[in-house]
Amino acid sequence: MRIYLVFRNSDMTEGRGPMVFDSAFIKKENANNYVDTKPGVMGRKVKWSEERYGDWVVEESETKD
Repeated sequence: MRIYLVFRNSDMTEGRGPMVFDSAFIKKENANNYVDTKPGVMGRKVKWSEERYGDWVVEESETKD
């Protein structure tokens, strides 16, 4: 099964923190919609699903059935 993991920067003040797990989704569309609504470092609003390096990241993962 394929799932989509969402990670966020743990330091939303300066952006110097590590990426930490936030949530998981079965559909990539749902994961992208979720991250696109979230503010980034210092409240920055960006369409995170289209950023190469962002404060919010969606990663694809395979699970064992």
